[in-house]
Amino acid sequence: GRQSLKDQAHFIELSYGSLMEVMSQLDVALDQGFITENIHQSLENMIAEEARVLSGYRGSLLSKL
Repeated sequence: GRQSLKDQAHFIELSYGSLMEVMSQLDVALDQGFITENIHQSLENMIAEEARVLSGYRGSLLSKL
């Protein structure tokens, strides 16, 4: 809504950090045998794609400052 570009970029940074926390938890789930290597790899690929999107969006916002 009324957030500044700087605020939006900061929110994206927080989102990226949360995404990395999810990746960490997936590693633990794999180590503990809760998920298979195939599931881990599939989810890791999705996370990597989302990380690229967030990074690109943040860069786009910062380039407008």
